[in-house]
Amino acid sequence: MIMRLSNLKTLQLNFASLLSVNDEALRMLQQGLRKLPSLTFLYLNFHRCWDISDHGISNLLEAIAFEKKLEHLNLQFDWQKNLTGLSFNNMHEKLQNLESLKDLILNFEWCSAITDECFNIFGELIGKLTNLERLSLNFGNCHDIGDKAVQYLSSGLKNLSNLIHLNLNFQFCENVTNVGVLAIKEALLQMPCLRDLYLNLDWSTAIDDIGLKDLSEALSQLSKLLKLVIHLSWLENLSETGLKYLSDAVFHLKHLKLAEFHLICCNNIPKEALKDFKNFLKEHSKISEIYCVFEANDTEVAIPEDGDDSDADSQHDEDEEDDEDDQV
Repeated sequence: MIMRLSNLKTLQLNFASLLSVNDEALRMLQQGLRKLPSLTFLYLNFHRCWDISDHGISNLLEAIAFEKKLEHLNLQFDWQKNLTGLSFNNMHEKLQNLESLKDLILNFEWCSAITDECFNIFGELIGKLTNLERLSLNFGNCHDIGDKAVQYLSSGLKNLSNLIHLNLNFQFCENVTNVGVLAIKEALLQMPCLRDLYLNLDWSTAIDDIGLKDLSEALSQLSKLLKLVIHLSWLENLSETGLKYLSDAVFHLKHLKLAEFHLICCNNIPKEALKDFKNFLKEHSKISEIYCVFEANDTEVAIPEDGDDSDADSQHDEDEEDDEDDQV
């Protein structure tokens, strides 16, 4: 049926948790995709399709490589236990020539076979997609990646000077330390157009005030930033000093409209300091939405005095963070 839709511009297929989806199914999908030369938007969800291997993903990527008009690509590979460095090599080979690509979303959460070395070639791929305006990468719960992976990735991110939206998720990547944060800083300093930044470093427990200082120095230079969401929960080495660095960075963001900070179980930061931080955000003249989550199940929202005092849903980021599934 796909083969009959040669003028199709948007294709969204959700195979999530379908155990019948395997390499043979991807081979058939490959044949269909190659008959769709007009595609500009492609969303494919393979969440928990556990019978897919690197070979099947290679076939899929080969078909995507022929979509020269593709502007938006969203691939959900989360929970793919068989996805290894070979798939990253294939991505580099097959996707680097997608010159029209502006929006890239890749989800590798819980892909347990991913290691630091996978990112060497992956960072090169990202660095070649210089027309990207929006990028979302989810490596949450990939426990075998650390600073080296972030360094490889950041070397590619430095080339994305046109980026306006960036989402990086390293939640539960315990091997990411201050060294990785420094690499992120160096990449952010090369993104003068960035308007939206979402960064999740929850449970990267080795990060301390030094790392937060580096991150804050980069944030303070993002003069066009409108939305900032930072997750730093369970970072027990952070102190009031690190929070002061973050406050100083926000002070320099004159156009910021939305700020959200997750600092759950950062036990070395006194509660009074957290309260002062929230009050400081309320006094920021431009911020219209402020979300501070300092305790588990905390739904308190701070709104500037001249703003709307009505309650807001703490899950707003699912609406605001439209890079993840905004086209699903």
